[in-house]
Amino acid sequence: MSNEPAALLDPEALAQRLKVSKATIKRMKRTGKLPRPIYLGPRMPRWNEGEINHWINSGCLSLDKWVTLLDMERKVSP
Repeated sequence: MSNEPAALLDPEALAQRLKVSKATIKRMKRTGKLPRPIYLGPRMPRWNEGEINHWINSGCLSLDKWVTLLDMERKVSP
């Protein structure tokens, strides 16, 4: 396991990663179609790159399904 801090993606970097516009990122965030961001300030959402990669590999689940999956994984992990 790496001791390096997780990379954080701003809306523009996340849009590039998902190949969508920044407006689509805002819409997806508002409608619960993205994992919850970390806020560095009132209007500074950032997404953990590792979590986004896991979310993509899990099939880009809706927020409620994503939270359920994470809860299940936490219960299984020691």
